[in-house]
Amino acid sequence: FHYFLVVARERSFTKAARHLYISQQSLSNHIQTLEKELNIRLFERTTPLTLTYAGSVFQRYAQRFTMLENDLTAEIDDINNNQKGTFCLGIPYNRGAIVLPQLLPIVKQEFPQIEFSIIEANYAELQKKLAEGDLDIILEQLPFTDKTIDGIAISQDELCMLVSDGFLYQKFQDRADAVKAELYRTGKISLLSGSPLLLSKPGNSMRARIEKILLSEGIQPESNIETENLSTLLNLCASHYGITFYPRIFFESSHGISLPEHVNVIPLQYPDARYTLGIGYRRSHYLSRIIQLLKDMD
Repeated sequence: FHYFLVVARERSFTKAARHLYISQQSLSNHIQTLEKELNIRLFERTTPLTLTYAGSVFQRYAQRFTMLENDLTAEIDDINNNQKGTFCLGIPYNRGAIVLPQLLPIVKQEFPQIEFSIIEANYAELQKKLAEGDLDIILEQLPFTDKTIDGIAISQDELCMLVSDGFLYQKFQDRADAVKAELYRTGKISLLSGSPLLLSKPGNSMRARIEKILLSEGIQPESNIETENLSTLLNLCASHYGITFYPRIFFESSHGISLPEHVNVIPLQYPDARYTLGIGYRRSHYLSRIIQLLKDMD
């Protein structure tokens, strides 16, 4: 099942074999043996590989069996009170440095034999990986769009706009101080309409929230620079290239970032700027003790 699912995901024997650390020929033999036992063809040998109708049906059952096996293993481990193995946590890009130093020591104290695998991805990818059983839990903005995922709130956060003094002086010259004061008073992006936008790439929940706010002000969310690396966006902002947006938790956490004095953090006064962070886990699946612990954490 595992070999088949990796081939189905990668759509290539070469890529799947590399992922599984076995030879391509050995993997191909496994799939051929499976097809012979079932007396069906699971893949069309195209480039990339495609699933046959029978292959799609088999994939659905293989995913369910794999999840059941994971549930069984987790419950047996709990019965033995001897949790071992790897716990897979999905987290949005860039949040690991903020969240994990607070989270992992607590969990490791309770479950010292657990090894953690951390997967960073965007909002859609995290939900997909969790629903397919590739992750045990995810940390993301609530609510989740995938109805097979349950979520529980753990903290509140909000988006802030970052703009440097140098950028304001370049754009407004002798009006810069007045505009800066108005930004802090109103929290309105429209005061900087037409400014270069430094944004995270499309596909993550933060970018989607920023786009809604920009559109509400009649601003097209067309960025001048896009990257998944928030540190790069901050450095560009500090160098007066444009405006960017950050979650407030990045500044207020004990493991957060230090801002240059000339970069202003403007709280945004829009309903969409405020959101709830939560943990997501698969509905109707066994919740191991480690997931219960994460659910109960504040």
